[in-house]
Amino acid sequence: MVKVQVNVKNLAIDLDGKEMKFRQGDMFDIPAERAERMGNTLVVLEEETTPKRKATGK
Repeated sequence: MVKVQVNVKNLAIDLDGKEMKFRQGDMFDIPAERAERMGNTLVVLEEETTPKRKATGK
């Protein structure tokens, strides 16, 4: 999953079997491969990350 921001005035897409409507500037999480297929309609804000680990001090 990646965090994306809508880059068009209005966007309606099917997420998990439900039609979701978004406006420009809205942010949501979507599978990375789906975000890539949507081209310029979305801006990827955060790349897919691995689970975070606690930082250990030295």
